[in-house]
Amino acid sequence: MLGLRRGEGKKAAGLALFVFFGHSIQAVGKVLQYSVFLSEHGRADIPTAFLMAALGLALVSVGLAGLARHFAPRRVSAWVLAVVAGGFVFWRIFGPWLPWAGYLLYVWVEVSGLLTVVVSWNLVNNSCDPRQARRVMPLVGLGASTAFVVSGLVIHPLVVHGMPPQELSWLVVALALAALVVLPTVGDGRSSRYQWAQTKATSAWKFDAGDRHDGFWLRFVQGIASGLASLWKVELLRLFAVATILMRLSQEFLDYAFMTELQRRFTSDGLASFVALFLALLGVAQILVQLFGSSRFLARFG
Repeated sequence: MLGLRRGEGKKAAGLALFVFFGHSIQAVGKVLQYSVFLSEHGRADIPTAFLMAALGLALVSVGLAGLARHFAPRRVSAWVLAVVAGGFVFWRIFGPWLPWAGYLLYVWVEVSGLLTVVVSWNLVNNSCDPRQARRVMPLVGLGASTAFVVSGLVIHPLVVHGMPPQELSWLVVALALAALVVLPTVGDGRSSRYQWAQTKATSAWKFDAGDRHDGFWLRFVQGIASGLASLWKVELLRLFAVATILMRLSQEFLDYAFMTELQRRFTSDGLASFVALFLALLGVAQILVQLFGSSRFLARFG
């Protein structure tokens, strides 16, 4: 019925669960981000938060590119999840005494959301060959959309019954730890190891191809340089880069309007409750599109 071949059901379920946790971290983080930041800062501070987040995302993206070229996807995923969990623990414990705590939380939610989503889908991509991906990807995508529905439906009653929005940081930590538990069981790893080895073997810029004893930082820089070289040489990647920049700019304008209206209409607790329900409805819409739109499109056109 699902069009999966023998053995692919377990792989699809494991990947969908891992992606579910990754996107749940993003969803819960957004509720926490909106409710805390907008309760402490006015609309005039929103552009500053956008700028700080953009700088943080740029630095983290470059760093992740350097790591991903030289370390297996599962190892990078484990490091990212541990850092994300540690960051939220740090903010929850020391946040009340930190200057600019609202700004720090805003930036960290943006960074952690990017990291968890990227490593989740990178692991999915490296665990499936192109033919498997046509069958598995739509089901894994349901895991991402379901994350928004479940997160919203869980957060709403918690906030309504008096839980401070700041305590949602512990829920993010729990989700990151759950993803770490699931990580060793995701896929069979054969496609992942093969593609990772191929990536290392065909790295675009090698300072010394015969030297296997390069230091960590040299290999780190090689990974960044290789990614930039691919971006410069491949036209499709350049088009994706331009499209991503335009989409990000559009998102910032929409986020500004959305956050301004949220602050005008809601208190902190009411804002968290509304955003939770909003994300749940957004997840339902995504599921409907995936069930009746994208899955059939991918199955037919690849």
